[in-house]
Amino acid sequence: MEWSLALINSGAANRRLLTTHRFPYTRAPKALHLLHDHPNQTLGLLLHWDIDETWRPPTPRSSAATLRLPTP
Repeated sequence: MEWSLALINSGAANRRLLTTHRFPYTRAPKALHLLHDHPNQTLGLLLHWDIDETWRPPTPRSSAATLRLPTP
């Protein structure tokens, strides 16, 4: 967990591409059910206080990997 947070904080991992779902806080139960019932369909989930219900995650511009791992 610390390693993945370090990658995100350093900018090596694009957190926008890691966020697969956003929900307003009022739909938190649905979000948690999604995590529990469909773990293979959920990578990153955010609960937001002010969100437009029509929001959709951005589509990656290419299928190339955007994750840059640090070299040991």
